[in-house]
Amino acid sequence: MKLIPFTPAHYLLLISWIPDEEFNLLWGGPIYSWPLDTHQIQEHQAREDLTSFIVMVKDRPIGFIELIREDTDTVRLCRILVANKADRGQGYGTSLIKLALVQIRDTSEAKYVSLGVFEKNIGALKCYESLGFTIRGRDEASAEFRGEAWPLIQMAREL
Repeated sequence: MKLIPFTPAHYLLLISWIPDEEFNLLWGGPIYSWPLDTHQIQEHQAREDLTSFIVMVKDRPIGFIELIREDTDTVRLCRILVANKADRGQGYGTSLIKLALVQIRDTSEAKYVSLGVFEKNIGALKCYESLGFTIRGRDEASAEFRGEAWPLIQMAREL
């Protein structure tokens, strides 16, 4: 598994991985509206504090991750995705996070890594906890989908 820089050539691939409005919110949070399009991605990718990657297994793209520099001490993991259902539950998420932690160690002076995950995303919560992330807070009014509140769990760990 390796990380390769996310470029405009990958925009349509990423869009193809987001099947519906609910998944768009679960994966992307409020950053992207549905339907996801290249213009939204291009605007978001213009952030100077953002580095994005496509996750490759051999020669096959299987996912996506963003690293956002919050400050000199903290990098935030965002929009973590193992794209295909068949690939989920196979350990790719864990390997992806480990790879991102190495990337952060190698390219920054950060001491902490943070992330946010919707409380309903049980598989992701378990993955992050298994990698040493602990709950630091809960945002009750983070998002809403079709009248259902989606609290956001804030997690962090030392690098």
